Amino acid sequence: MYRDNFAIRKVPQVIARSGTALLHFFSDDAYNMSGFNLSYKMDGCPTATEELECSGHGRCSEGDCICDNLYKGEACDVAACPNDCSEDKGQGTCKEDDERCQCNEGFGGNDCGQLKALGFWSTIYPTQSPPPPGTASHGSAVWRDTLHIIGGESYGRGELMTTYDFNGNVWETLHIEGGSSVPEKRYGASTVMYGDKIFMYGGVIEGRGVSNELWAFDVSAKTWENITVKSDACNSTGLTTNAMCGPLRVAGHTATLVPGFGDKNNYQYMIAIFGHSPQYGYLNTVQEFNFGTREWKIIETYGYVVKGGFGHSAAFDYLTEKVYVYGGIISESESSQVLSSKLYAYEPAIRTWTLLSAAPSARLLHTANFINHGLMMVFGGNTHNDTSQSYGAKCYSQDLLVYDVYCDSWHTQDMPEHLQTDLARFGHSAVVFEDSLYIYGGFNGQLLNDMLRFTPGYCSFYTKQEKCTNGRPGVKCIWDVQKMRCIPVNQVQRSAIFGREQYDYVVCPSKSRLTLTSELLNDVLRCQEQSNCQSCVANSYGCTYCGNGVCTKERCRETTSITTLFYESNNQQKQQQQQQQQFVPAAVPVANIK
Repeated sequence: MYRDNFAIRKVPQVIARSGTALLHFFSDDAYNMSGFNLSYKMDGCPTATEELECSGHGRCSEGDCICDNLYKGEACDVAACPNDCSEDKGQGTCKEDDERCQCNEGFGGNDCGQLKALGFWSTIYPTQSPPPPGTASHGSAVWRDTLHIIGGESYGRGELMTTYDFNGNVWETLHIEGGSSVPEKRYGASTVMYGDKIFMYGGVIEGRGVSNELWAFDVSAKTWENITVKSDACNSTGLTTNAMCGPLRVAGHTATLVPGFGDKNNYQYMIAIFGHSPQYGYLNTVQEFNFGTREWKIIETYGYVVKGGFGHSAAFDYLTEKVYVYGGIISESESSQVLSSKLYAYEPAIRTWTLLSAAPSARLLHTANFINHGLMMVFGGNTHNDTSQSYGAKCYSQDLLVYDVYCDSWHTQDMPEHLQTDLARFGHSAVVFEDSLYIYGGFNGQLLNDMLRFTPGYCSFYTKQEKCTNGRPGVKCIWDVQKMRCIPVNQVQRSAIFGREQYDYVVCPSKSRLTLTSELLNDVLRCQEQSNCQSCVANSYGCTYCGNGVCTKERCRETTSITTLFYESNNQQKQQQQQQQQFVPAAVPVANIK
């Protein structure tokens, strides 16, 4: 279906139970496709193999599959004991009565094929109730041992809110208490959990457009409350109609819970970052909502001059006390939008932005979480921007990127090959519960309702310094020099790493001279891209601002600079290439070859 290095794992089967179906085929400048073959069957059952009903592992009864023993799923295509539980490798055995694999010590995953020490993936299958209809661009929040899925795009099939019991492995539709006002269903909204309330802000409501409403759901009382209150600036007299004041109508933004830095009552804040507004376009604003006073503010920020966007991610790291904002789609001009690979750090205490190292690729509608301090896990997303420049980029990514906060470095983690579901998706949600990452739903050509779990490994598996600092099993590992062992970073005080005791620990892996030189040259170019003082000095590249729009990696008065040497080397290479092109002999006509 796709060329070269990109192919979906299987062509999806579309099941229409209403009697009608609409299929939309789309091609763009990057992928010029001639069409597709479509076959259909009336009164059939789902199957993963076209020639066999119910994938050959069940029988069809009035449009539904009744699966054989040790098989499950709508099409009976999910083996209860996949790959025979890797029994031939001594890693697990099949428990037929429980219809699952029982893994031996040190192994995990649905088929016991992964080392627990390195972190492992598994697919979660509900035991008593089917999952809700698939949804994307929804919100999610965890309260105690329950996951709440709020809103999202489900083509009109889903409920406003459904819940999943982590311990009981059961899905339920949440029933709202009578007399409570209920928000309209929406997608692209943000959700945060504060106390025993879920706060939902913004989003797109069908038939009404983009909203600026802030709703609070009381988990204990099971009631909704509309607490939308304009900021004081919006209520003041003499305000012009063009003034920007919160809460803004916005979608595709993020909301992050942060401590109340400097607040005398220690009230926590919700930080709403960026998004798209029907009035202002792509926003680069930061809105603050105070849970104690219920006041909104659009605040003035400092440091790097950021470009706002839509579909980015934002995650707060409690160890560094910063919000890390990555990716999204941003507007370069009134007529062009591009995917971003930039990573910013926003420090709420001083309201300051810093530009950090860019990710290996750009994406939007992905997720980012800190399972443990110091290591941000980025999963999935859309890396394709519908132009010829995005040839080879994936609409539905299954990448797991890891950002090391302490080393300002990005890394790509290997993914298991034998999971029972397609990992690739965007518009999903991700939450952390009991030190594991749970990913739900999303879109990969169809709306998804599956759940994945990533369980981090442990640092003690690594016995050598280099293996320790290069190992990222969902945990930031550092090397204890005195005790000669690998430990997670959250076992030591932050001051011990950045203060006088920093030499007692090795936090980042060593780098070769070639790597250091390459990074230095990259920093030279990055510094030159900055054209104002704020952006020049508010980044992790070590730039110096020399005035008149000049930003450099070196001191301003240096005569023989790294930059000069770098460009002289580049110019020499270009001259050599031009000379070679001038003296290339003409091709010999075919007729003269004997």
